Amino acid sequence: MIVILDKSGSMGGQKIELAKEATKAPLALLKDEDSFGVVAFDYNFYWPVRLQPAANRTQITQAISAIIAGGETNIYPAMREAYIQLAGATTQVKHVILLSDGRSLPDDFEGLTKKMAESKITVSSVAVGNGADRELLANIAKWGKGRTYYLEEPTNVPQIFTEETELATGKTLREESFKPVVKKNVEAFKGIDFKTAPNLLGYVATKSKDTSEVLLESARKDPILARWQYGLGKTVAFTSDLKDRWAVDWLKWKGYPKFWSQLVRETMRRQDDNEFDFRVERSGDEAKMTINAVRKDGQFRNKLDSLIRVVGPDQVVSDVSVHQVGPGSYEAKFPLTKKGSYLFRAVGEDSGGSSRVLAYSYPDEYHFYPPNTDLLRAISSETHGRFQPKTEDIFDPNGETTALPTPLWPYLTGLALLLYLADVLLRRIRLFEL
Repeated sequence: MIVILDKSGSMGGQKIELAKEATKAPLALLKDEDSFGVVAFDYNFYWPVRLQPAANRTQITQAISAIIAGGETNIYPAMREAYIQLAGATTQVKHVILLSDGRSLPDDFEGLTKKMAESKITVSSVAVGNGADRELLANIAKWGKGRTYYLEEPTNVPQIFTEETELATGKTLREESFKPVVKKNVEAFKGIDFKTAPNLLGYVATKSKDTSEVLLESARKDPILARWQYGLGKTVAFTSDLKDRWAVDWLKWKGYPKFWSQLVRETMRRQDDNEFDFRVERSGDEAKMTINAVRKDGQFRNKLDSLIRVVGPDQVVSDVSVHQVGPGSYEAKFPLTKKGSYLFRAVGEDSGGSSRVLAYSYPDEYHFYPPNTDLLRAISSETHGRFQPKTEDIFDPNGETTALPTPLWPYLTGLALLLYLADVLLRRIRLFEL
């Protein structure tokens, strides 16, 4: 996939920012082995992202963020360059998304787009704003056997790019018989034999989040059931069906009611135990966990069988033992080695499922990042300035002068006041009385 992005001057402000976010959107849907590139254009074109594996998401995202709007609109050279890059590719799907908000210089768009179609390259177009050449972009999509979109406001551009990627790759629906494979046994699966479960007839293919926990998957390693923690809450995603389209045989399976009742119960928020006071505080580079367990009748709860399960910012799970330090009082410590949010959950029959979140990070404005020299160089070039000037050149006016107006009213007001006082004085004192 190649995105052809208009970076002309009319794309300045919110348009270019939303367009850059939209350009990043396909990365969340493409597999690591898929190829992705971005060619940006004004009057000329350049490659912010050369065609490369989508696995390089961090570098690709940084390169897209550095794009700056400026210049005229000239689509044809960028389209020709995308065609040259994709013409010799042997991949099954070759797709181009063209976004523009202006009117391009005329050229043989029909001939080029039909050549792309003959090379099995599909082209879709997105027209943004009233100034876009909707007719040309619609024709390009028609000649390129793709889809065309028109948006008066750029706020929906990221959503359009996501939908376009899903349609282009054809990976959203997989209607085929398969048996879900248990990737991880959890408490919600207790007493359920998935080996005896009938086949499901389809699912929506997707990609699991880095922070998610895949519980069931297909033979293609696509997630079928996944869950993840968000703060104190839990979220579960099931990518197949609950009715008689894909789950027609599951509805007759005796494990079906038990599966859903246990899954829902496991996902629901658990109420904290009033007899179990669980607290987490930061102490330097450590988290200090304290538990005070007292029954309603005032008796201490001693010798509790409880663990603290810690989920770090990198989603690594650690179990920490708590030690009783007094009547009904327990303590434990955990080192904070990574920046981010930590989730602490008390597990065990006596814990009540209490959980706490501890943030161990600094705001973004305190983070130190290396200088973005490409962005600074581009700003200097666009504004006709100098990149990394010498010290003596920083305040060099280069022969330029400017007029600086000086307000005269303070001086004139002071003079008028002095003349007024002099007039009063001369009226009071007769210097030349005869």
